[in-house]
This record gives sequence, structure tokens and C-alpha cells, in this order.
Amino acid sequence: MLGQPTAAAFVPPAPGPHPWVQGAELAVITPLTPDAAQRLHEDLDAVDHGAAPPS
Repeated sequence: MLGQPTAAAFVPPAPGPHPWVQGAELAVITPLTPDAAQRLHEDLDAVDHGAAPPS
């Protein structure tokens, strides 16, 4: 159809409702140390700028 806007979903919608995460499951997650969090931020920043993260 000429002149008619069209669209396609590249990612299908997720089926059904998303389950809640229970508090007990969250409690076992170990938080990042400040040093590990800093390295993660630096790695993500390097990827955002097209550079390889440091080894």
C-alpha cells in the first residue's frame, strides 16, 4: 500500500503475566563491592564508546 505507514514487531510480546520475585530470592543476592561496581561502570562506559573493556 503506497503512502500507508506500516510497522512490524521485531520482538514478540512476552506471553502471560510476569511472576513476582519473592523476598527470599532477593535476600540471597550478594551486592557488588564498591570496587566491583566501579569496574562494571567502567566496562559499560567502554562498551558505550566502542572500546573493548579492560582485561
